[in-house]
Amino acid sequence: MTEAHEGEVWVSMTIPKSDSPLRIGLVGLGPGGAHHLERISLRTDMRVVAAWDDGENADRARALFPNTSPRLVDLLVREDLDWILIAAPLAMRAELAIRALDEWKQVAVEAPPCVNHQQASQLVAEIQRPGRGLYVLPTRRDGFDFRAALHTVAAGTLGTVQSARITSWAKAVPPDFAEAARDPTPAEVAPGDGVFTFFAYQYVDQLLQLVRRRPCSVFARITHPPATDPTATAFFLSIAFDEGGDAVIDVNLHAGAALHTGWMLAGSAGAYCQQRTYLTEPSGEVCDMPITPADLPPFDLYAELLRTARLESNCFKSAEDAATVMRVIDAARLSDRTGGVVTLFEVVG
Repeated sequence: MTEAHEGEVWVSMTIPKSDSPLRIGLVGLGPGGAHHLERISLRTDMRVVAAWDDGENADRARALFPNTSPRLVDLLVREDLDWILIAAPLAMRAELAIRALDEWKQVAVEAPPCVNHQQASQLVAEIQRPGRGLYVLPTRRDGFDFRAALHTVAAGTLGTVQSARITSWAKAVPPDFAEAARDPTPAEVAPGDGVFTFFAYQYVDQLLQLVRRRPCSVFARITHPPATDPTATAFFLSIAFDEGGDAVIDVNLHAGAALHTGWMLAGSAGAYCQQRTYLTEPSGEVCDMPITPADLPPFDLYAELLRTARLESNCFKSAEDAATVMRVIDAARLSDRTGGVVTLFEVVG
């Protein structure tokens, strides 16, 4: 047991024992929540103890998981939960996370965890209070191309990444995206913007993991999908970084043509593209070396959550990283509205 102090109130929090399953309270049983429920049910190191859904599909939710409550408070006051996992629609995530944190729960939340940088800043402020912990799940970092690029960067093979590019036209839509497409839109976000946020977060998050420097400015063009194609979006982001370096993200899910380049990286010592590293020999010859699945460690989203829960690590960093991603996305929105380059200092939260 650990104790957290706030004012004159002492609150005890339970850290799960290393030899017992992590007990999860699942918030949201839409497509994303149903996926987590299925995957966790196959594990022995964690289990879903209780769930909540907003009641719109109460019968379907209870059919998926009988121990589903129609009232969120009934879930949050339970003492037999180690972590709350939020897989609700995007527009609801920040509010639900703050409610859970206010009940002294440790919280894991799907990415994106919120709709803008203002909400991200609120989440970071919340977990600076004693006894709060929020972990943004590293979802959509499991693709082989991204993991191969990240492995190459982490090994130092490329030196300093000076340029990054990715083009993704008509890429397959993730199965849980329909939930993002029908999200209610908060008043502070333009209609249809949840679609842009859902996809932009994925690419910007991966980019920042690869470049490993702070972004400083953004130029963007965003095309919202037509009413006849609500699961499509198109955007172009040009991002500059502190200490040099730039990146371009070109996504068009409404294009008839199909092209997905994967990440292309140019560094001070080498380059990466299509799961291959390119190094220049002293003779001037460029040699390429393939990266195979055997070269990469497996990626296990739930093992990452379990490691965070056991060691109480990564929480603040994951929230700060998410806030930086949302700052870039807000700068992209502002650039699209004004037609100019936006520095990240112009984004307030």
